[in-house]
Amino acid sequence: IPVVQNLLSKRQLMNASFDKLRLINTYGAFGVVSEEREELIISSAENVNGPWKEYEFKVKVGDVYRRPRWISPYHYRMDWQMWIAACSGSIQRSPWIYNFLCKLLQRDEKVLGLLANDPWTGVESSNGDEYGHEQVQDAGANEEKVDPKQTDYLPMHKTGQPRYIRIDRYKYKFYKPQGGGKEVHTNNNNDNGGKKVVKGKPYWVREYIGRFYPKQGVATEQSLMDDKQKNSVRQF
Repeated sequence: IPVVQNLLSKRQLMNASFDKLRLINTYGAFGVVSEEREELIISSAENVNGPWKEYEFKVKVGDVYRRPRWISPYHYRMDWQMWIAACSGSIQRSPWIYNFLCKLLQRDEKVLGLLANDPWTGVESSNGDEYGHEQVQDAGANEEKVDPKQTDYLPMHKTGQPRYIRIDRYKYKFYKPQGGGKEVHTNNNNDNGGKKVVKGKPYWVREYIGRFYPKQGVATEQSLMDDKQKNSVRQF
């Protein structure tokens, strides 16, 4: 049968028909799937120096201690799009991410509803007053001052809100048990400065690869809109 021969062939035809009535055909989005699993991890912070809080998706891999999710029969499009973005290599090839990150910074309820959690729920300010201004003391005065490095492009807003955002790339592998007892998992790019955190056995082991976006520094709402505009002009 031609369709079976095609399945066994080293050069499979994708989206092809094998009879005049087009009753037998093949369909596939990908002829080849990568053997290594790279994931994009989005995190945001109120202060550029952290702590950084990671966003968890409904089924996409993130927290190494979270049990792999059951997907079928549903199709989680946002999680799928994140995997496509990881395979694409750069944010310029997935320009929808600019708006997505902006919505996360704005804590848009509809967008957050596509995720498993909002890491900023119930979070209070770590920067000082109710508008996120740090308390800085001078030798001759004890008054509030705003760090200009923290307020570039940013309007006044209430605390407990993300102001900076970034996407890091990690390589994931299934965890292989080494024996009983507790396991020590070290995150090379987490908020505890690389210190070892003792938890239960993870389901995954991840290795930090590098920054996906932005390549340097961190992103704000304004920088996201600027980069989106530059990318649209480049494509035009």
